[in-house]
Amino acid sequence: MLAIVSGVFGQAKFNTIPGSLSIRQNEALQVSYMIENPQSVGQFKLPAFRDFKVVQGPIKTDGNIITNGQYSNYLSYTYVLMPLKKGRLQLPGATAMIDGKNVTSNRVVIEVTDAVRAQPNPYPRNPGISLFRQQPEEDYQLEEKEDAAEKIKKNLFVKLELDRKSVFIGEPIVATYKLFTRLRSESRVTKRPSLNGFSVYDMIEPEKLGPDVETLNGKTFMTHIIRKTQLIPLQEGDFELEPVILDNRISFTRMVPVEKDRTNQSPLEEMFDNLFDSRRGVTETHQVTLSSEAKQIHIKPLPPGAPASFNGAVGKFDLKGRLVDTAVAAGEPAQYELSIEGKGNLPLINAPAWSLPTGFHSLDPQVKETLDKSVAPMTGTKIFTYSITPDSSGKILLPAIEFSYFDPVSARYHSLHTDSVYLVVGEPQHRKQSNEVIAAPAGKSRKVWLYSGGISAAALLVAGLVLLVRKRRRVQRSAAEPVAPERAADAVPVIVEIRDPLIHARQAMEREDATAYYHAIELALWEAVAARLDLPGSSQQKPVALAMLAKRGMDAGDLAALEGCWKTCDWILYLPPSAHRIDPALLGTAATLLGKIAEV
Repeated sequence: MLAIVSGVFGQAKFNTIPGSLSIRQNEALQVSYMIENPQSVGQFKLPAFRDFKVVQGPIKTDGNIITNGQYSNYLSYTYVLMPLKKGRLQLPGATAMIDGKNVTSNRVVIEVTDAVRAQPNPYPRNPGISLFRQQPEEDYQLEEKEDAAEKIKKNLFVKLELDRKSVFIGEPIVATYKLFTRLRSESRVTKRPSLNGFSVYDMIEPEKLGPDVETLNGKTFMTHIIRKTQLIPLQEGDFELEPVILDNRISFTRMVPVEKDRTNQSPLEEMFDNLFDSRRGVTETHQVTLSSEAKQIHIKPLPPGAPASFNGAVGKFDLKGRLVDTAVAAGEPAQYELSIEGKGNLPLINAPAWSLPTGFHSLDPQVKETLDKSVAPMTGTKIFTYSITPDSSGKILLPAIEFSYFDPVSARYHSLHTDSVYLVVGEPQHRKQSNEVIAAPAGKSRKVWLYSGGISAAALLVAGLVLLVRKRRRVQRSAAEPVAPERAADAVPVIVEIRDPLIHARQAMEREDATAYYHAIELALWEAVAARLDLPGSSQQKPVALAMLAKRGMDAGDLAALEGCWKTCDWILYLPPSAHRIDPALLGTAATLLGKIAEV
């Protein structure tokens, strides 16, 4: 059974794990009710299966898991079921008394389609054994003097497969960690690779995939994908992709001869004994740790000659612009939508700079993206909505927006432009003051909305104070310098745009996108650390960054908090998106850490 350990150790979890989410009407379904990290378990109660018939079970298994030096345990009850009809059938959860509490596991919906022609054996060959080991070549038998370690080495291993080993910055590499097996084994991931220096995007959810069959060196293996992801490099240099490590428990049946007393055997009995194998099987179990091989990759720098509007987009894209509000009153905001569509490092593309005429105020654009991460490079659309506010009335020409990208196929830069457009600005309208309380958007948690607003206000306040202090220092330095009269008349107000480094995390929290939330926090911390330490690409690794911050005098408690924040984001991003939950407190921690990083 391949299971990816998730969550925080010490807290019991009870899950319903089907072998597949889609089966035929005459196919068997294996389902396991797994309890992880229990202190005590009692009164396990199987649910009433209205749409399934129990063919076999329960098969009880238990074991220990070692993860980063910490022990945890699991207990599993496995059943083999047959569907009684077609359709979307509900697989109910089981109940058990876990650590003194009555707990019910999750329900699962199974899609049952038309029956197919009966196979010689429609049931799992080895009930209780994970699906990726159910294949004709399963080699679980040992001869009397056969070396078990040698058989394991040849029939159970982990591989890291890369679609390429040298790319440009921003060009994706597909990395697939895969388990190959011909044995009866239970495998648990105990160490995940740290993919520092890359923006990481999972392409599949392994728990929703069934096993596959692959031939390697003339032998057929069942394979199970542990993780398939596309890595978008952020810096040039040579990098090593760390291995994934699994703990495995393998079960064999060793064949030993049966001693018989042949003194009183007739010739006929002796002939039958010689004809048939008079041996018996003895079960034995072996524990081994498997590791994939670490692999080196080379990240090439982007060539010189990038246009001034280039901000890191790599791939192939199209650009469209649309002025949503063609006419507004002075002092009122107008909306402009900019759409970037294509394939490449879309999540890392920032809003292009827009040189607005004098007398306009703008805020950070709102961002909305639709991505297909199951392909590499990922495809989709990213829409930036600019909010611009004119100070005075008139018919004002808004200039074109330029966007540039690097195409790794042709190894050339390309520049795209929107059309310039007129905005009609009327006379300002008088607005009444309002004492109304701003309500949270429909469907949003008031707690999350207020928390996000508080963090946003705090971030903007800190940024404003920093600008105020700098301005006062500039005033003090230039107090003795006379101002030329002829330039005083030309002075115009300077509009300073304050960028909140956590804006994407706050936007993700508002739309309740947990995956984007944790990714944005991790990226914001990395950008701050890399900029502060001026890290070269090959040194942009978390242990290196933490060591450099420590040398610069960062407090040990702050270092631990930064490492903990990174680990939290790493752990969460390893879970399937359906299991992601937003922790609003992490945003406050990240905001505090950004301030600490700026001080070192």
